[in-house]
Amino acid sequence: GEIGAVARKAGAFTAELVGAMAALKAPVAPSTSPDCRAALGDRQCRVDLAGRRRVVVVAGVEDTIVAVPGVVAGAYAFGTLRWLTGANGGIVQGVVDNDGGALTLVDPPPFAVEAGALALLTEGCDRQLATCAGRFGNAVNFRGEPYLPGTDLLTRYPGAA
Repeated sequence: GEIGAVARKAGAFTAELVGAMAALKAPVAPSTSPDCRAALGDRQCRVDLAGRRRVVVVAGVEDTIVAVPGVVAGAYAFGTLRWLTGANGGIVQGVVDNDGGALTLVDPPPFAVEAGALALLTEGCDRQLATCAGRFGNAVNFRGEPYLPGTDLLTRYPGAA
């Protein structure tokens, strides 16, 4: 077997063990979704992340709020923050949202963060067609079906109330 998905939550982690049968259980075709199935910057998405990453100096941290002055509001929502210095060095955390001076992380950093710590901040994507086209200019690589009717349309029949 192999180790599959690894997740960390509140100081603990889980690791999935994947056997040889997992290859037979994989879907033959991708399922449909109104949201994009690609991850920002992967080979399906093809957005170049080189200009969408920046090293920031952290002014302070309070629980899941990280003070980072001078960031564009909303640009780093669904992105990542990778700690470069300090006790958290190398740890990658998900960013839920951001405003002009602070980021909201999924979880608080596992170790105390000193003011002046460096972190690599990577932009995120909400996986919507409007964001893909407007912000990234990448609608041609959008991997979703935003105009496909939902199951409610398929289950209706004539005379149903």
